[in-house]
Amino acid sequence: MKNFFVLLFLITTLSISDKQYYVKAGGNDTFDGLSDATAWATTAKVSSYTLFVAGDIVAYRMGDTFYGTTAIKKAGVTITN
Repeated sequence: MKNFFVLLFLITTLSISDKQYYVKAGGNDTFDGLSDATAWATTAKVSSYTLFVAGDIVAYRMGDTFYGTTAIKKAGVTITN
């Protein structure tokens, strides 16, 4: 029974991480960034976000233009387009 609860905890913990965040021209930095409809707009928002965990993905929309730099202070976060 103890092993069951340990396994359940691990599965729950793993499913909480690995979020994909979206960034696009015309997005809004007050949104949560968790879908295309609620995408962020700026690299400044990505850099200031402190709740990233290893396994998260930040997806910049291909073809859009972004100014500035992205500095994520958490290891294991992937930036893609």
